[in-house]
Amino acid sequence: MRKFIMALIIGVLLVGSLFPASAQDTTSAQNQTGQQGQSIPIVTGLDVYQRAGTAFDAKDYKKAITDYSLFILLNPTVAEGYFQRAQGYIQLDNLDAALIDLNRTLELPPASPTANAQAYMMRAAIYIQREQTADALADLNAAVKTAPDSADALYRRARLYLTQEQYEAALADLNEVVRLAPDFSDAYYFRAL
Repeated sequence: MRKFIMALIIGVLLVGSLFPASAQDTTSAQNQTGQQGQSIPIVTGLDVYQRAGTAFDAKDYKKAITDYSLFILLNPTVAEGYFQRAQGYIQLDNLDAALIDLNRTLELPPASPTANAQAYMMRAAIYIQREQTADALADLNAAVKTAPDSADALYRRARLYLTQEQYEAALADLNEVVRLAPDFSDAYYFRAL
């Protein structure tokens, strides 16, 4: 199996080195401009990404992780692959590997502010589970700053404030959650508390 994986990696690298001129020609035509003028990389292996998503939905997390790993090999600068693989690691309770992938997700240019906020929230959940509340609060603050209209980020931060008995901060966040998502009944419950 190890030989097969090494052969696959070498094959991908060789194929990539055979076509540098044609890749450069299509890159300028296919690159899109993201927010703040950032260039969005061209993504290859979308079939592998979709296969990984199908495996994840079927709760075959090991296969999903394998396919997301292949997608990452093909697209090492696309944050979404790392984020999705982190979710698979979380399902398998491999939080150390999930943290590594979430850290990498947050180092790369984000697909959107919402995607970055989700990565911060996911990492915060791991920190909460590990009782690293200061790190969790820092990530939830970053999530709210990244996506200020995210009722989910505000709600999670409010819940953390409640556990730390920071009631006024929790109340401020819950008031904003109620404003943003008036149908979210849990926000009313925790605001009443």
